[in-house]
Amino acid sequence: KETLFSPVSTEEVPPRLLSLPKKPTPKICGSNYPLSIAFIVVNEFCERFSYYGMKAVLTLYFLYFLHWSEDTSTSIYHAF
Repeated sequence: KETLFSPVSTEEVPPRLLSLPKKPTPKICGSNYPLSIAFIVVNEFCERFSYYGMKAVLTLYFLYFLHWSEDTSTSIYHAF
């Protein structure tokens, strides 16, 4: 006869942990590095590209849009 409920006991039974099979972490093609390393490298590249791109036109912005002198523009550029 099939029972739908298990009998209640007074002793405490620890819950059973299900052990799921571990999935292998994705790797970058041809290397042993995890895939997250590729995202870090791309992020650093974009950050550097943005920084140096902004720094290249910073003095021009100071000179032509803010109308600062060349000396002040150069000083602020080097401080940046």
